Amino acid sequence: MSKTPLEILDENPPSTSSRYSEIRRILSSVKDPSSSNSVYPQLTDAIMVVAVLIATVAFQTTVNPPGGVYQDDMLPHKAGDAIMAHTHPTIFNYLMTSNTIAFIASLITIFLMVTGLPLVYNSFYVIAMFAGALSMSSIAWSYGASKMAITPNTEGKPLDTTDATIYMVFICVMCAVIIPCTKVKRLYFYWKAKPQRKEGLTSGAWGQRVLYRIFRCLEGCGCLRRNR
Repeated sequence: MSKTPLEILDENPPSTSSRYSEIRRILSSVKDPSSSNSVYPQLTDAIMVVAVLIATVAFQTTVNPPGGVYQDDMLPHKAGDAIMAHTHPTIFNYLMTSNTIAFIASLITIFLMVTGLPLVYNSFYVIAMFAGALSMSSIAWSYGASKMAITPNTEGKPLDTTDATIYMVFICVMCAVIIPCTKVKRLYFYWKAKPQRKEGLTSGAWGQRVLYRIFRCLEGCGCLRRNR
C-alpha cells in the first residue's frame, strides 16, 4: 500500500531535516481527498434534500402565488393572472424576485453537488455553500412577502420593523456560522487523516489544539465516526 508524503515524513524523526516544520506545514496544507470521501456522500445527500425542497417551494409559490389566480377573463385582468399582482403589485414583485433568486441558487447548488466539483475544488465548495445560504435567505424573504399579502391591512406597507430585524439577524447568523465552519471542517479532515493524532494535542496553535481535543471527545461519544 502506497504512503502519502506526510506519512513518510512522520516516519522520520524531526532531526533528519533542518526544515522539518516547514515541510510538514506545507504537506499538511494540501487537501487529502480520502479524508473527505467518506463524509462527502452524506453531506451531499443532506444538501441535495434542502436544495430540492427550496427549489420545489419556490416553484410552487411562483405557479400558485398567495391568493390564487383569476378564473375569468374580465378587464383589466385575464384568466390565469395572479390576483396578488393586481391587489399588491409591489409585494408581488418582491415575492417573484425572491422566488427567482431562491430557485436559481438552489439549481446552482444541486448542479455542483451532482457534478462533485466541490470535492475536487475548494472554490466550488464555497460557491455551493453560499448559493445554499442565498437560497435560504431568499425563501425567507418570499415567506415575508407572502405573509404581508395575506395579512389584512398591509397593502402598500413595507416590511415592519420586527420582520426586517428577524430577517437581518437570520442572514447575519448564517454568515457568522458558515464562514468559521468551513475552516473547522478542514481542520477536522486534516486531524482525522493524521497517522498520529496525539501530536495535534500538544503542537500547533492554541485554537487548533482546543478543536483537536473537541474532535477527540466527539469521537469518543460517538458523535463523529472514527477511522476504520
